Amino acid sequence: MAELLHIYMNNPTEGGKDGTEVSSGTELAPISVLLDAGKGEQKAVKCAVRCESGFHIDGTLTVKFVGDHADKWKAATDNKYT
Repeated sequence: MAELLHIYMNNPTEGGKDGTEVSSGTELAPISVLLDAGKGEQKAVKCAVRCESGFHIDGTLTVKFVGDHADKWKAATDNKYT
């Protein structure tokens, strides 16, 4: 079964179809950030979650970070990054 949800990065706009689709299992286009941990650097990465055409999200959507460094990521639901 095809993936019905897709994540886009590289400045996607609300309701739009722009941005770059993040890879799903292939690691060809992952969400990644290069930071200098010694300087305590941080960076916001704007992403959008979109459904396949003809589908919609009913209710709530849960985003879960997994992997060795999942604890290094946070999610915000708006452009204020709060």
